[in-house]
Parts: sequence; C-alpha cells; structure tokens
Amino acid sequence: KLKEGDKISVRDLLYGLMLRSGNDAAVALAEAISGSVEGFCKLMNEKAREIGCYNTNFVTPNGLDGANEKGIHATTAYDLALIMKYCVNNDKFLEITSTSSYSFSDLSGESSYTLNNKNSLLKENVGVISGKTGYTSKAGYCLSATALRNDVQLISVVLGSNTTKERFSDATTLLNYGFNNYKKSHQSTKGDIMNSKKQKIAIFTVGVLLVFSIISGLILPYLRNKDNNTVGQGNSPQEQKIVVPDFQFTDGDGNTVNFDSFKGVE
Repeated sequence: KLKEGDKISVRDLLYGLMLRSGNDAAVALAEAISGSVEGFCKLMNEKAREIGCYNTNFVTPNGLDGANEKGIHATTAYDLALIMKYCVNNDKFLEITSTSSYSFSDLSGESSYTLNNKNSLLKENVGVISGKTGYTSKAGYCLSATALRNDVQLISVVLGSNTTKERFSDATTLLNYGFNNYKKSHQSTKGDIMNSKKQKIAIFTVGVLLVFSIISGLILPYLRNKDNNTVGQGNSPQEQKIVVPDFQFTDGDGNTVNFDSFKGVE
C-alpha cells in the first residue's frame, strides 16, 4: 500500500499496476500524468474512442466502481478486446505483462518489494503471452488475455466469472477452441482491397464469438450469439448495422468458408 511520502519510480508503479492490479499505483500514475484522476480519465476516454470503444465510460483509473455525468464506470468484452489489441502493439506493455515475478526497492532504498503476476495462464502451456486480470464485486472475476501459437494470435475476454479459477478455465477453453478451429488464410482475388499478408485474429468471449479479419488495417467484425444468430456490431451505439466487404477464410478442417457481410457465414 502506498502512503504519503513514498517515492517509487514510474517503471515500478507500472509493474505494481499490471502484475498486482495495484489500485494505489493507478491513482498515483493518474495524478502524476494529469494532475487529477478526473483529468486522466478524460484522456482514457479519448483514447478509447480513438480505437473504437464506443460502449466504454472510464470514471476511475483502476477499474473500481464510480460514476460521472456520462454514467457509471463501465465497458464491454468487445471494447476490452479492442483495447488489448491496441496494447499488444506496445513492446513495454508486453514486457511488463509477461513478467511472472518482479522485485524492486523504493527510491530511498529502505523498502523492498516482490510482485507475483496474478495471471496464472503465463505458467500454463497454452501460449498466453500477455493479459490483465480484474475483479470487483459487480463485475466478478475478469480476464483479458492474448495467446500466440504457430504465428496465429488470438485474444480472449472473460467477464463475470464466479471464481478466479473459473475465469482462467474459461479463457483456456475459448483460446483452445480458436486455435483448433481457425487458421490463417492468404487468399485474394482481383479487385480485393488487401495486402498479400492477411492476419486473422479471433476474439472469443463467453456467450458470444467475435471473429476479426484484419485486412490492410480494416477491422471486419462478425458476431454470433449463444443462439447462433448473427449480431451486428456498429461503429457507435447509434449505428448497429455493419457494412463490410465479403471475404473468405479457411476453418480448422481446411474448408473454405464464405462470409457475406449481410448473411454471415455460408
């Protein structure tokens, strides 16, 4: 627990924040950067909108419950997946969140600390290279994680688990499903707007399957709910209909699957 007068480097605070979900570290960093929690949350919301998170309202820097004039502190599995996709492009983020254990001393040298990462999937042989745990009494046990196997990277987001064991189990199940059923497909025809290199990232959440095909930086979302009905994900809460080009991908059995932007998978 940080107390008035403690002197900790920004680097060490970041490890405390990401490995142990240090609420005090989050507040200290927010105040150091913006002068206040409110000012920092404004920056958080601006960045969230910039990367496409239209159903997120950050009120606190540490994820604890709060409210402002725009509503309660809240987000969605979809938005958290977009945030993780953004974060994994930052080498420092990957370095910190992939660390199993970290030791440091305060700037005075009088106190020493050892932090163990709460993300136990880093120790499992499931390919997880980064992730962030979370918990509140209302949100339950949560986990956003990314895994890499055979040059395919997937992101899973689990919210509302009853126990910490359950969130890790659900995340592993979702990631295994993705790796077992999807693979990269390099496929193009004349007139398609795409690179020769196409990367597909599947984001799996409890109750809803999100498959993203990243084509020249364009995110093409395809959603199915638990009843196997196609669900649209718009660019804003007011725009719930997606308009994306048709494309194909190859499933885990080697079958070519056609995706129609209005009909879904055929």
